[in-house]
Amino acid sequence: MNIESRQQLIRDCIKACLDFVDEEVDLPFKHHFIGKFETKFNHGEGSWGGVDRSFGVIWPTVKISVHDRDFDHGPWLESIRQRPWLATGRKSWRDCYQLALENQWLYTEYSSIHYREDIGSFISDDSGLHVMATVCHEVAHAIHWWLVRHDLCSDTKPHGNTWRELYAKLRNHFVNPYIDSCESRGMTMAAKVAAEKEKTMSTKKPASKKKRKSKKTPAKKSAKRTSGAVQKVWDICEKNKADIKSGKKTRKDVIEACVKAGINKGTASTQYQAWKVNTLG
Repeated sequence: MNIESRQQLIRDCIKACLDFVDEEVDLPFKHHFIGKFETKFNHGEGSWGGVDRSFGVIWPTVKISVHDRDFDHGPWLESIRQRPWLATGRKSWRDCYQLALENQWLYTEYSSIHYREDIGSFISDDSGLHVMATVCHEVAHAIHWWLVRHDLCSDTKPHGNTWRELYAKLRNHFVNPYIDSCESRGMTMAAKVAAEKEKTMSTKKPASKKKRKSKKTPAKKSAKRTSGAVQKVWDICEKNKADIKSGKKTRKDVIEACVKAGINKGTASTQYQAWKVNTLG
């Protein structure tokens, strides 16, 4: 496509946008805005939109690039591949560089809106969609400036909420319905990320449930039998074991026998209980 054809395509895109503004956008002095709208061309890289203050006159203006890389897949890929530093830059440029290596043409938006479905970056082989998206972006700037100039908008941020709403109106009408068409073979970055996430989730193995380890009841420790009074209590208990089990002798009987043997009553009571737990359970 030669320069004249590129310029005519841009003019057609701008006319379509202005016709849409005339019918669908609430704008003060609308016909004045449309009638004084200026279109300029940049033979270098980059486009802008807003206002032209040349010669003391202020009119809504856009200046759109007619550079090869903005109209042809090949020059764009070559240009991006020669800039490996993009791989370590902002997320939009990282994606741009990676997709160029995969032979995919990305219309690249600012990182702040890169993953938005309505005004974000998108992949497409259709150069016409790339040009139309650029025109929508810059015309939205011109409309935003017009609102600010007439004190109808307090949001003066160049890429703030007001500009985003205006850009979304134009994108949703002229670009978004055609991104995933057969001719375009494209998709938005938002859709690409969602698809990759879904693919990852479908191939991810479900986390195995960890078996709960049952708490084992610690084995009862045998009471240490030492010499002296403790040993004597245990010996008396063992001697009377059969009677204790049959019920012929009670705890009281055993403790009295221990006391008669010269053992302290407290020691007898404590050791009887220890012997019973360890021996009879």
